Amino acid sequence: MTTQQMQISVRTFEPRTTVRHMFTTGYHAIWVKQGTVLVAGAHIETGQGVFAMSDADLEATGPNSAKCLCFSLQAAPTSQTPILVQHVQIPTGQAVFRLDQVSFPRGAIAYRHVHAGAGIRYLLQGSLSVQSDHGTELMQPGDAWFEDKNAPVRAVASETEETEFIRASILPEAYLTPILDKTLASPVHYSTEFFRSFLIRFLRYSLTLFRRGLR
Repeated sequence: MTTQQMQISVRTFEPRTTVRHMFTTGYHAIWVKQGTVLVAGAHIETGQGVFAMSDADLEATGPNSAKCLCFSLQAAPTSQTPILVQHVQIPTGQAVFRLDQVSFPRGAIAYRHVHAGAGIRYLLQGSLSVQSDHGTELMQPGDAWFEDKNAPVRAVASETEETEFIRASILPEAYLTPILDKTLASPVHYSTEFFRSFLIRFLRYSLTLFRRGLR
């Protein structure tokens, strides 16, 4: 078992600027909320996601500023100011670091369920009432929350508009190929867009990239 720190930060980059070695350590999932960026040679537009190693450069390529959600997995804190930090226990061996987007139609309900791995969510639009054994929280756009592995949760989406959130999760190796969570939603099933997955190997004292998953 290894302990890793999972966090999310929202970062804004001025147009036509480059940040060298954006991260100091660990592995990172980046989702572009606004603008366009170049990450380790990959062109990423608004609404797209990518994974980055700790030494990756990021360039805001558009005429306007770029805003990104940065999900990080590492052993120690970074100098960036996160909006949420959570320590997670991960069994030694291989696991998947996944980034995806979940959309609920108006009034949808994800009935009480559990997830195969821990993860952080960030609400993009709508609202979501998240009900767990610890109580109920109403999430609004810009809010982030953590859901642990095998922790029961129920979620109720806004009655007036579509609800969407971005999710970064640590999952078993079998989830390298997209697998829809067994969540029942009403009136219809929610939809999930997978951006990319990494298969990573958790060693006792370090976190090492094993191989890259496919988009």
